[in-house]
Amino acid sequence: MKNIIISVLLTVIVISLPCCSKDNDNNSNYYSFIVQDKIWSNGLLGYNSSTNQYYPVKSDYIKISYDTTISGIKWFKVYKSYDKNHENWEVWGFIREDSQKIYYRWDNNNEPKLLYDFSLSIGDEIELLSITYSVDSVKYLPILDNKKRKHIFLSIKNSSSSAYVVWIESIGSNAGFFENTGNTQSLGGLNKLLCCEENGIYLYRDSTYDVCYFDSE
Repeated sequence: MKNIIISVLLTVIVISLPCCSKDNDNNSNYYSFIVQDKIWSNGLLGYNSSTNQYYPVKSDYIKISYDTTISGIKWFKVYKSYDKNHENWEVWGFIREDSQKIYYRWDNNNEPKLLYDFSLSIGDEIELLSITYSVDSVKYLPILDNKKRKHIFLSIKNSSSSAYVVWIESIGSNAGFFENTGNTQSLGGLNKLLCCEENGIYLYRDSTYDVCYFDSE
């Protein structure tokens, strides 16, 4: 009888314990892309064919702030700044988030466009700029806040090119805020996401340049 009681207790304990062998490559949490006053720093690189090197050309900042209503749906205003201290901003369209999908529109008259879909899985396909992209892999990797974010690796379907773009959950493309195709269609210069900052904390900094602004002066 004592052995039966011990066996039942052990079974209850095992069932009650949270799974401690959770796959480290999976994460059930979703981190929102749209956060008030979140800032992205984007950079453009030129290419010198004689030296076979890239060089910084210019930068801009993007932030999301203030909500508005368009056709009965809540959108957030997108702002852009070109100055180093990002003191002067101008409205640069509208953005919204729904079911891990990010939509962008330039103004009230334009149809919304899908900018990102963070719900994608391996093998999924998505059309970007009239070209079909395939999801090659999905990884959950830590970013600067030490929390794991979903990284989606995409490339042009059936392309012989090795070029790919990475979408990072809550951050976007590693090539910049609007560059959802990365540099997969680039013919010269390159776009770079230099930094992404949320509530005064860096979520992302480019490891190659480690600056948030290309100073052209």
